[in-house]
Amino acid sequence: MRRWRFGFIFILVAGFFAMGTISVAQAAGPVKLKAVVIHATKAPGKSHPGLKKIEKSLRTAFGQYKSFSLVSKQTLKLNKGKAQKLKLPSGGNALLTYNGKAKTQHKLRLGLPKSKIKVDLSAPAGKMFYQAGLKHKKGILILGFFLKE
Repeated sequence: MRRWRFGFIFILVAGFFAMGTISVAQAAGPVKLKAVVIHATKAPGKSHPGLKKIEKSLRTAFGQYKSFSLVSKQTLKLNKGKAQKLKLPSGGNALLTYNGKAKTQHKLRLGLPKSKIKVDLSAPAGKMFYQAGLKHKKGILILGFFLKE
């Protein structure tokens, strides 16, 4: 009888261990990040047609800016701990590093080596979020991100 209990407990513990490694392997896979670089200015003007889906949220978040133009679009596959480059119109690159998921939020690190800026970001999957503030040609650059699991 005692041997049976030991075997049952061993199988139970091994099963929990196997489930833990399977879920970790799924979470460690790459995530897809759609990134847009937007130039915003205070001068009146039309927004770029490629920004139609997010124009309302841009105007809400950055109300003092009147014109938004799409500079570039990129799709990046982020693996945990590996940096990916996002090209900026100012000649430099932004470095994006995926640091994993905590509950419902994904952790990213945005680095701008030219400006010596490093920012930790917490982002939900499936929602647009922005990081802005870099000055560029009488306006600012807005980095827009959309994370897919």
